[in-house]
Amino acid sequence: MFQHAWSIVDQIYSLRQLLRSLALSGDDVDAFISATGSVHVLRNRTDRLDQRIPNIAASKFFIVEELQQLLTTQS
Repeated sequence: MFQHAWSIVDQIYSLRQLLRSLALSGDDVDAFISATGSVHVLRNRTDRLDQRIPNIAASKFFIVEELQQLLTTQS
């Protein structure tokens, strides 16, 4: 089921790219682009997740370290 849902997300992303590359405009196109903005963000963040893992891990470690330091100073 996830694969089917992801296929829809990927196809919406591709259609958005196609509409922009063809420089199509109009109320329907603008409404579609506006309504599917979150799909665009979801696809980009998830599609490149493997490349971002080191940065995510580093930032999580930083946050944990900061929290530990904060809790230590309050004790």
